[in-house]
Amino acid sequence: MKTPAAITSVLLLISILACNEPGSLANNAELKPLRQADSFFSTGWYRLADNGRKMTLDRDTAVYFIDPQPIVIARDIAETEIYVSDEGDTCLALMLDDDGAERWAEATEKLVGQKVALIINNRLVFTPEVVSRIDGGASALNNGVYSEKELKEFKAQIDRERESK
Repeated sequence: MKTPAAITSVLLLISILACNEPGSLANNAELKPLRQADSFFSTGWYRLADNGRKMTLDRDTAVYFIDPQPIVIARDIAETEIYVSDEGDTCLALMLDDDGAERWAEATEKLVGQKVALIINNRLVFTPEVVSRIDGGASALNNGVYSEKELKEFKAQIDRERESK
């Protein structure tokens, strides 16, 4: 028997939420049936948009509206690396492949003075301001908010998504 598309979408959404949220779904009182396309962002960098999807910055109360069209996603990342900054913060470097680096450079050139959003595993984790065009395909999660263990978990998540190209 073939499962109707609407049920498949809801089941997919529940599966995604179960993988992305700590605790059980029974504890999630705000779970609402949403279309899968409206409820999940691939890991990657995004523009902010007035009419985008509302998301709250992880570990903060700041609210942003995210353009659902990514600039680059995990498949565009060629390499990830954990490093310690000159200030002593543990950070996660993301090096893009050639195509991703070109899109990133073009986007950051247009977005100077504006914020971009880094989403990992459907969590808004970083919203830095673009200060100049970024050539060479480099980006990083370096806000000092996450522990080395958490950054390693983010790295593992990104690497899993990269390898599923």
